Order: sequence, then structure tokens, then C-alpha cells
Amino acid sequence: MRIAYLVHQYLPGHIGGTELYTRNLAIRSREAGHEVCVITHEETHSLEAADFGITEDIHEGIPVFRLRHNLGATNNVALCEHDNADTGAMARAVLEKFQPDLVHVLHLLKLSASAMRAAVDLGIPCVVTLCDFWAVCPRHSLLRWNGELCRGPRHRFDCMRCFHDLHGVPRGPLQDLPEQKMWSRTRRALWFGRSKKTGFLAETRALAKRNHVLRQTLLRAERLIALSDFLKDIMVANNYPDEQIMVCTHGLETASLEMHRGTKTKNEVPVFTFVGGYSDFKGLPLLLEALAGRQDLGLELQVFAYGRSPQGSTTDPRVKHRGTFPPERIGEILAGSDFLVVPSRWYENEPLVVKAARYLGLPVITGDIGCLPAMVAGDPQSRLVQPHDSAQAWGEVLAACCEDVPRERVPGSVKSIDENHREMLAIYDEVATERP
Repeated sequence: MRIAYLVHQYLPGHIGGTELYTRNLAIRSREAGHEVCVITHEETHSLEAADFGITEDIHEGIPVFRLRHNLGATNNVALCEHDNADTGAMARAVLEKFQPDLVHVLHLLKLSASAMRAAVDLGIPCVVTLCDFWAVCPRHSLLRWNGELCRGPRHRFDCMRCFHDLHGVPRGPLQDLPEQKMWSRTRRALWFGRSKKTGFLAETRALAKRNHVLRQTLLRAERLIALSDFLKDIMVANNYPDEQIMVCTHGLETASLEMHRGTKTKNEVPVFTFVGGYSDFKGLPLLLEALAGRQDLGLELQVFAYGRSPQGSTTDPRVKHRGTFPPERIGEILAGSDFLVVPSRWYENEPLVVKAARYLGLPVITGDIGCLPAMVAGDPQSRLVQPHDSAQAWGEVLAACCEDVPRERVPGSVKSIDENHREMLAIYDEVATERP
């Protein structure tokens, strides 16, 4: 079988849960005798269409087609964010060249729905794994522009302020009004406004149709997979049919973890480890605020993060910024820790680092939010912080952990990537049988 994996960004320039999951599936499919490729987006800062195009390289033995594009160069960012004719045409060219029997979509951010629609229009069956909430939230995190949690748009103009905060559009004076006035005047402007391909009204129309376009595209897949029950519940609450979504959690790469399973390094002070990004929704600023309020705690916080370090984050000598690391070092890093801290302010979705910690027996401290409580359920050494976004509550839990550092590790049972890949191959075979 020839399999193409579609993902919003890929290694080596981007190392995150979705990218690693895509890589692990692709490698195992190749090892199982299938011919595979990865189709992904590559950001370019150029605003010239002549600089857009397709590049091809080999990463870990797998052909990677990178679609070079810049969303900022389009004349309607609100439209092209979710339905980009340029990336769609490039994806179609790659698919016509590679001629896959099946396309597995892991993420359409940056590629947009048009990349998947190219496969559907060519008659190629698609399997879609929903790795986060992007299909119902342009910020993908279900965190509003003001930091409030969201469960999906309440009406078709509800994402305007968030989208403007993220991309700078729709552009217009209505954005400066209170939300209720902005919504009502936007409706009036759309009702009486003339149809244009650019400008505030065109961007607003495109944004109002965004989730409908994505839903119509995704529901054309032969299989629609959610990584957690929580994610499925969110999708169903946003008008996706319950019966068309199956739940299949992803698997963990355990090869580099085995030698560290159940082992524990003895540290002079309790070592807490954060793995993620510097973005606010990952919660590191909240954790640093909690530490600032508890100068009495003797501990070390290891920060392994990508992105730009927040200003003033290195003033506390207890905080050690370690940068990023290759995926195969995760076992070594977690084995040297006493606790993994996951202070996420968004719902998350089956984060692999939490699975790695559970597999090794490392206690996890996380907020009572989204799927995270279910991931640590049954582990007496892990702790939930309530409320999840309170610096004071985090400070109190950190203090309690410093007083009660577990002496032994109790490894947990976690689905491996090999088990998960066998599940995926079974789905691929079902789809191929149903649609020759």
C-alpha cells in the first residue's frame, strides 16, 4: 500500500507531539513494507508567489514534500487560513506524483481543508486523526483571546476577536467595539454590504463559514478519529455526528524509555520538569508566577521549552532553562526528575510527555482540566491542581510535593506506538477493502 501522511509541520524543524506521532506511524508503515511519504507545510517569509512551491527531501529514509507558502501573502487571510487554493494545488500535484492508495491526515493547520479536498477529489480515501481542536477553533487551543476557556463558537461571529488577535484580521473599526455591538453591527454590515473579495466584509464572511467548511470536508473521510473521549465530546458539541467519530488514543514510543523504567535519580533538592512551549496556553508563566510567590521552597525547575523565553523568566536561580532536546533523550530527562509538571491552561489532548511519565512511573502534577485528569487517574503519586489556573493553588501543591517526594517509581501501563500502529494498519485495510 502507498500511504501519504498530511501534517501541518514536520521534523527536523518542528518537534512536537503531532509531528512525532506522524513520524512514528510513517516509519512503522515503511518497516511493514508499505511505501510512504509525508506532505507538510513549510513557512516562508517571502510575500512573492514566485518563492512558493514544493521542495522534496528525505528525512529518516522517508520522502518529505514541503509546501512552501506564506499565509500573510494572501488577499483574504480569513479564507486561506482554512481553505487555501494555493496549498490545495500544491498538495494535489504531490498526490498526483506519489499516487497514494490512502491519505492519513494528522493536521490541516497551514495546509488548510483544500489539501485534504485535493485527495478526496482525486478519489483517494482519507483517514483523519483529530490531534487538537483546530477544526472548531482557529487558535486550536479553545482559549479565547482574553485567556478564557471556550468549548466552541456560540454563533458564527464568535471567533472574530480571537482571529483578529491571532492574525490581525478581519481589519476594520468594528473590532474596537464591545463584543455585542461588534457582532450586531457586523451582521448589519454583511446584510447591506456589497460582495467583495477582499476587505473587512469578505474576511468576516469567510470566518463565519470557517467551521462549516471544515466540517463538510472532514466528514468526507472514511474514518474520523479522536484521540480522546474529551475531544470527541467537544466535536459532537460542535455539530459533528457522534456515530462518525471513533476514539483511538495514540501510542507511545517506548524504545528509548525501557532502560529508565522504574528507576529514580537521587537529587539534592526536588527536581520538577516542564516540557513544552513558552506559549501562555502551555502554562509556564503560571508556573513561574507560582514559584515567585513561594521563595521559601528549595527546589529546581528544569524547563525544556521551544519558542521565545518570556522576559524576566531567568531571574529565579531555581529555574534552569535547558532549551530543547532530541526525542530519544526523554527517558533520561524524566528519570532525573522527581515530578513532571503540566500547568496547561488549555484542554490539551493526550500529551505524549504525560504518557512517557506514566510509563516510567514519574509522578505528574497537572491541572484538573480536559483529558488530563483521566490520564493520571489511578496513580496515587500524581496530583491534580484545583483550580488549574491559580498560581496560589500551584504554589501550595508544589510545597506539598517538596515535603513528600516519592522514594520509589511505580511504572504504569501505556499503549505503545507499535500497538497503535497495528490499529492504524487495520483501519487502513478496512478502508482499502471498503473502497477499492
